[in-house]
Amino acid sequence: MKVPLAEELLEPPPAHDAEHIRDLRTGLGFSQPYFSKILNVSPKTVQSWEQGTRTPNGAAARLLQLIEHPQLLDALRHQQETGKDWIPFAHPLGFIRLILLVDFDPIKMFGEPGAMDEYDRYAIKVYDLFQSGAGPAEIAAYLSGFQSASNSKEFEPERLLLIAEKIWLTCHRSFARGEDSQ
Repeated sequence: MKVPLAEELLEPPPAHDAEHIRDLRTGLGFSQPYFSKILNVSPKTVQSWEQGTRTPNGAAARLLQLIEHPQLLDALRHQQETGKDWIPFAHPLGFIRLILLVDFDPIKMFGEPGAMDEYDRYAIKVYDLFQSGAGPAEIAAYLSGFQSASNSKEFEPERLLLIAEKIWLTCHRSFARGEDSQ
């Protein structure tokens, strides 16, 4: 599975409706006049977006996307510098990778250079399982199979199920909040 995070900026920016723009602005604690200065548009433009009489397009729509998801620039920078996709912690894959490193870590790589790259492979498989409708039991079975295949530290089935439930709940909450970039 390829994580399309940086590639989001190569596609047209998403549409922003009036409520979304207002929520974004107020969530950042900005007044309409101040937000208009940040975006280099008139206060009347921001007001018309928030009233739904106009919608941002072009560069304004892209700028709103970057204000809402600043990690996209980090992803592009990382991709340009390394040629690899970057999975931020704000994305469900980032959470999965962190849970695998901290709670599971059967090959004792936490804190080692390259540990994050090593766990990306497993995080992607767990994420694919979640997206296909797998529940905690199926995720625990995958983790059990991984630890057996890698001749690593063995976890009790109950512990594996707790880790899998934590992963499943984290992904489920991310999807409910719309944080997944599909």
